[in-house]
Amino acid sequence: MTGRLNHGGREGGIGRAAAVTTRRLTAAAALGGVLLAAGSASAGEIMFGGRTWTTKDGGTYGTDDTHSIGTMTGSFGSDSAIGTPVSLTVGDTITYDYKLSSTGDTWVGDALGEFRGGTLDSSLGGWLISGRAGNGSGYGRYLIGQTAGFATDKTYAGGGTEADPGLRVRWWFPTANTYQVTFSNLGSGSPLFGFNGVTNGDPITAISFFRQGLWDSQQTAAISNFTQAAAGPAGALVFSFEGGVTAQGFKNLTAAGSTTNWTSTSATIDIGNGFNLLSATHGTDRVVVAPYDLRDGLGDSRANNRTLVLRSPTFTLDGSGSLQVDMLGGEKVGENKNLTDLAQGDPQHVGQLGSHQRTASSDEFNDGKHVQGYALRDALTGQYVLFGSSSALNDGKQRATDPYDRGVWNTSMFSAADLAPFANNGRLYQVDFVDSFGESS
Repeated sequence: MTGRLNHGGREGGIGRAAAVTTRRLTAAAALGGVLLAAGSASAGEIMFGGRTWTTKDGGTYGTDDTHSIGTMTGSFGSDSAIGTPVSLTVGDTITYDYKLSSTGDTWVGDALGEFRGGTLDSSLGGWLISGRAGNGSGYGRYLIGQTAGFATDKTYAGGGTEADPGLRVRWWFPTANTYQVTFSNLGSGSPLFGFNGVTNGDPITAISFFRQGLWDSQQTAAISNFTQAAAGPAGALVFSFEGGVTAQGFKNLTAAGSTTNWTSTSATIDIGNGFNLLSATHGTDRVVVAPYDLRDGLGDSRANNRTLVLRSPTFTLDGSGSLQVDMLGGEKVGENKNLTDLAQGDPQHVGQLGSHQRTASSDEFNDGKHVQGYALRDALTGQYVLFGSSSALNDGKQRATDPYDRGVWNTSMFSAADLAPFANNGRLYQVDFVDSFGESS
């Protein structure tokens, strides 16, 4: 099962969910060794993965002997690139496996994947519409995310995993002018790094090809398992919150008498500084905490801000993909937001959560674990087999001093590798959204 849950959260209200969409993706084989075929050549075309790829003068190109992996080897001071046609609609996802060798002189100017408009020809030119994702651009072999204006937005010291075992790169286009990129370790499936961005102003429907470049490097870049998946194909299972938080079978388990509670709404919510809480990414309603101005549990409301729990209907896992959650806020934190307090450990079931949201005040409640996030729950035993959270402090504010990811939804996920131990075992699972933290979330 692949899933999508929109979950609005605390910097913008620990809000919470606007839809669950399941999507089946073809399982991708692991990226194997890079082998240049006997027919490797310079500019022209190569075929691999069932697609035609145009090549640019300046490098050596080839495929493995099964034509499932495409390769290009660069040279210093030269730009090598390959490109393949794509046509995108809102909600589409592009994934591919990426590997960059690390032999001899390991310098890399940049090795970046991107989406462009214009004619795909041997110049591999056109114009940049998306941002760019990969290695280099002044940061050596760090993973980087660049904006459509060529400004480096985020960097990550990847530990060399782009060379061995390689990376799974996922681009998601949730709206006509935005994208989200995540890098995962190809061996374990564990997420490594992610960033969000906006296009250059053109919609994603103006994109005509994907380009993988290799500039100023003697290394070999390899691409395989290049896959495009549409949003919501036939047979997809969709949970939305139009009609209320429980309209599609969710259960609100928040204790009676709580000052705050979940609500489903498409209403405009003022979050200050001239900004509004972001709209849902699927459907019209996202789930937020109401009353919104009491969501942090400060002042007189503190005594009755009970722990919030929202539980999904049951589903099975078939191992075909990841479960993804779109979130605002909702970071996993320890008591008083002290990272060392994470030693308290993830909750193993709902009964380990504190009865009230914890704050930093002297009269706070502290009778259990205090976290924000979501859990994969075994419906038979009640155990939380996985626990996840947002990786951003985000609410929709986009001031000049704010990081970009404050103004967009954050996509958190359990990868296919994370879910594999629980797939195809005949058991039913659920997702719990929980908030037992409170202030400064």
